[in-house]
Amino acid sequence: MNEKELLKKLTGKLPSGRDFTVLILGLIAVSAFVFVTAAAPNAMQYLRFIPGLEDTRKRRKMQQKLYDLHRSGYLAIAGGKYVLSIKGKKLLGEEDLWNLAVEKPKKWDGVWRIVLFDIPTKRENGRRALRLLLKNLGCFQYQKSVFIHPYNIYPQLEEIMKFYKLASYVDVIETKMITREDEVKPRFNL
Repeated sequence: MNEKELLKKLTGKLPSGRDFTVLILGLIAVSAFVFVTAAAPNAMQYLRFIPGLEDTRKRRKMQQKLYDLHRSGYLAIAGGKYVLSIKGKKLLGEEDLWNLAVEKPKKWDGVWRIVLFDIPTKRENGRRALRLLLKNLGCFQYQKSVFIHPYNIYPQLEEIMKFYKLASYVDVIETKMITREDEVKPRFNL
């Protein structure tokens, strides 16, 4: 998301929870203006110059969120300014994965993409995230660790595998025929 889109989200009612966290981290990551730390005298008064933060309540909410994000380790202070910490960058990277989408061609090529994975228990978080993200991409869960999609999901899958370091545990097979095809096709409107 670019700076204009992020700033537009500041107008109207501010989001809450994770959406607000992602909004602030995104602003800090892509923004030309910088958030100075609350330690500087009267630093937070400059928030009123940010479009959408003219309201005192919004500025206070933003100030509190910046403080909370710093305290939680998502933001660090460098040179008197807030910057993303490694934890903050990871959260933004994870958020990007949830925005991935599969491009649907005009005509299906008749090839099924089957994603198989066998991820060890020590990587439980990665396995859970992969399963949820595959469902988010529109994959059909054929078995516990087997997902099917009729369109090319490999670019999106590569990003997920790279982020969670799962490449050695995930395989993709392309095939023209699967059993239970008559059960799977309607799920993709084919």
